Amino acid sequence: MSAPVPPPLRAGQSATVTLTLSPVNGYRAPITFSCAGAPPLATCTLSPSAIVLGPTAATTVALLLATAPQPFAAWLLLLLPAFAIPKRRRLACMALLALAAVSLSCGGSPSPAIPPPAPSTPAGSYQLTVTATDGTLRHTVVVPVSVTN
Repeated sequence: MSAPVPPPLRAGQSATVTLTLSPVNGYRAPITFSCAGAPPLATCTLSPSAIVLGPTAATTVALLLATAPQPFAAWLLLLLPAFAIPKRRRLACMALLALAAVSLSCGGSPSPAIPPPAPSTPAGSYQLTVTATDGTLRHTVVVPVSVTN
């Protein structure tokens, strides 16, 4: 079993890697696949998850790695209108916005608290371990994966 190295992924992206299985000496048996070592908040799936390897032709299996996206700081968009205000009024508007932010953070609002943003897949280098087994024999291949933010 062999696999190419996928390009670096940004959090929120997915990658598909094609694994190639070639029979040796007419080997023919049902094979199941598993994947381990996916980054936090990422999923690793194989399709199909089981095959019957033919005696002569190579067979391919798709490995899909899906990562969780980075949250977007939507509150930064609130600052954009401040730059359209004339310079003399900008300071007053920024002070008012800061006062509102402090008031809301101190519990001065009857509205419910804003939930924290959803976590994303952390940046880093990871090693996916794909295992093919027929119940008796087991073969593994390591696929290095890099996630950036």
